[in-house]
Amino acid sequence: MQQPNRTLLTKMVLSQFDRNENIARQSYIDFFQAQRDEGYRKEFHTGVYESRILGDDHFSEQVFLLAEEQWRYRWSYDQLITSLCSVYKIENSTLIEPGKRQPAAQARAVASFLVQENNYTSLTDLGKIFGRDLTALSKSAGRIRDRLKRDAELQGKIKRIKMLLGRMPKCQA
Repeated sequence: MQQPNRTLLTKMVLSQFDRNENIARQSYIDFFQAQRDEGYRKEFHTGVYESRILGDDHFSEQVFLLAEEQWRYRWSYDQLITSLCSVYKIENSTLIEPGKRQPAAQARAVASFLVQENNYTSLTDLGKIFGRDLTALSKSAGRIRDRLKRDAELQGKIKRIKMLLGRMPKCQA
């Protein structure tokens, strides 16, 4: 990949401050000096998707679509469990029961897969909720990842779970 021409980039940036290069350089320095003393500004640390975009959810989703980046919703573990139970037609308590009975075992594996896919959740926390070992959850997530390539029914279930999570109010905590 070819490196950008630093001279052109520098001139372009400085041109935003003044036509005279010496004045532009000093204005650039002054601009950043003033910002350094400004401190924490909440508006740059709130919003959607790790605060990378200032705008509402619709605007952010459009930006991610244009950037061809997968849109990820923030959701809580409670929301995940509710969605899993809805799609797998099981009770919440079934997810924490011991054993490998279906469909609870697959629902836990799918939960592990979704947690690994999400930036806001961890398998460690999911393990505490389900009363399961981190290694077991990680392995089951890997098996789900492999099965997804060839299992249309599983693909459909995960799609429905994601759809349900996407419709839930966003968790900004």
